[in-house]
Order: sequence, then structure tokens, then C-alpha cells
Amino acid sequence: MPRAKLLAFAAAGAFLMAAQADAATVFRSEAKLASPAVQPVSATISGATWHCDAAACVGERSLPTLDSPMRECRKVAAQLGVLASFKSDGQTFDAGDLKACNTAAKDGGAASTGK
Repeated sequence: MPRAKLLAFAAAGAFLMAAQADAATVFRSEAKLASPAVQPVSATISGATWHCDAAACVGERSLPTLDSPMRECRKVAAQLGVLASFKSDGQTFDAGDLKACNTAAKDGGAASTGK
């Protein structure tokens, strides 16, 4: 019986350590504003906390987003302004993606792209 308890405690400890390690994971997106902000800006967009200092913006969240990178980009551009660059979950937008993102944000998200 003591061995069963020891195994149960070991399993519980492993589960708790895995949960803590998972909670520490931070999903990060980055953007650069076409027109730098005069003052630091903070906003919550789709569960991510965005902080902009001048042109550099960083969004961090503890859970992955359900939005596609394009949808996330459109939401960020709609709230923070025209973007000169955008990167989310390791995907960097090229000039065409950025143009589509910024245009859709201006049009209220009317333009759609499958990215």
C-alpha cells in the first residue's frame, strides 16, 4: 500500500509541475506601427495584452489565439493603427499580407484573406 501512495504522490507532483510549466508559456506577437505613438499605448486585443512604445508593439497572451494570424493582424491594426510589420507565432507577414491586413482593418474587416 505505501508503494501505491508513493506512486500517486509522484504522479500528482508531475502533473502539477507540468501545469505550472504550461502556465508559464507565453504566446507573443510583434508589430511595428507605421506612425509611432507619441505616448506609450496599452490595449487588450483578443485576449492579448499589447504594449506599444513609439513604433514597437508587443502582444502577449498565456493561451494560443483562436484567430488566424491575418485576423489577429486586422484586429491589431484596427485598434492600434496602420502596421509597418507584423509577426505572430513565428509567422512574419510580407508586404502583400501587410497591405491586406491594413486594408481590411480600415474597411472594418470587410476584406478577407485565407491566411
